[in-house]
Amino acid sequence: MNGRELLHQFDLAGITVVAEAGNLFVRPASALTEAHRQALRASKQELLLLLAAVGDSSRLEEFEERAAIMEFDGGMSRAEAERAALESILRCRQATVGRDA
Repeated sequence: MNGRELLHQFDLAGITVVAEAGNLFVRPASALTEAHRQALRASKQELLLLLAAVGDSSRLEEFEERAAIMEFDGGMSRAEAERAALESILRCRQATVGRDA
């Protein structure tokens, strides 16, 4: 199971995953099973990279939707669509941060 699939499973279970300072934090922690903990450990680096780009697991759906639109409507390969979706989310986040400053 890849990092996106794992985050999707957590989202369905009502668990939010956030990356901060190289660590993963989950809410509510009480909802984690031992299988969840093992999956988090096994996928930690991938999850940190993914969450660094998207923000937190609640924004993963936005990423997936953008990538799917770019892939199917834009005629991009999945890899190109995911890269473009991440770039789009990062641009939006930078614009929001610049506006709030």
